[in-house]
Parts: sequence; structure tokens; C-alpha cells
Amino acid sequence: VLEIHGGGFMFGSIDMMDPWCQRVSAEVGAVVVSVEYRLAPEHPFPAGVEDCYAALAWTAREAAVLGIDPKRIAVAGQSAGGGLAAATALLARDRGGPELCFQLLEIPELDDRLETPSMTAFTDTPLWNRPNAIWSWRHYLGPDHEGEVSPYAAPSRAEDLSTLPPAYVSTME
Repeated sequence: VLEIHGGGFMFGSIDMMDPWCQRVSAEVGAVVVSVEYRLAPEHPFPAGVEDCYAALAWTAREAAVLGIDPKRIAVAGQSAGGGLAAATALLARDRGGPELCFQLLEIPELDDRLETPSMTAFTDTPLWNRPNAIWSWRHYLGPDHEGEVSPYAAPSRAEDLSTLPPAYVSTME
């Protein structure tokens, strides 16, 4: 399992996901590789997703050393990490590998347009709300961003989801 931490593309680290990684490893018997990717705003898109893809490529390349079946590599992430996991799966498909068998996308940040009912209704909720999401996307996409948004930044913009691995997507209001 390639685990990608959350944090609105700007915060977080592998340390915050270490308990999750240890639990999955112990309870499922999986090797878990946790990614420390470059964060916005210092490193806007595509830095973070390219780091995640590089970690996936490394994991697949080192599968034998890590004791991993290269046909059973999954990506997982929460919040921004879920968005990065989905984007990493798109990159892997479009670049011809590494092959993935599954995506675990927990409350993924997938859409910069923020037009869902919850994103328009929840403007003052604690922790995550529309102003925080706007701020997060603005920093992730970069201060000079204009025009179309790449599906590798916002996976909900992908027009073709065929041949992607199965995904479990959890959501919240």
C-alpha cells in the first residue's frame, strides 16, 4: 500500500499517518510505503503528485527487495492524500505503469471547482469548509494559475476513468 498523507496539499507529514500505516501493516499483513511529498505553496502542482508517482515507481521497482507482489500494489490517501492517490493512479495508467490493483480514497480532495452541495453549504464548519478548500486549491494550483485545470491536479476533471483500478471512496458532508 502506497499511503499518501492529507493536509490540504500544504500541511501534514508521514509522521501523522504512521499509526495508520502500522495498523494496516499489522492487521492486513501488507507492506506500507508512506510518501513524504513536497507541499504547496512553496511547491505547487505538479510537484506533490510527481513525488507520489516517483514513490510508486520506486515501490514497484523495489518490489522484490520489499517483499511485495508487484501485481498487488494499491494507493491510499485521506483528504488531499486521497486526491493525490487518485491523481497518481491516473498518471500510472497514462504513463503505462506501474500497475495498480486498488485505490483507497478517503474523503478525497478531487475537485477544485467546489460546486458540490456540501461545498456551497458548509462555509463555517470547524476544520474543513469552503474558505479552507478555496485556500487549499489556490495554493496547490499556484499563484499564477489560470485557465484549465489538469486532471492530474483535480482528478474529477478526468474525462476517461476506464482501465483504472477499482476504488473505494468514502465521503463526508
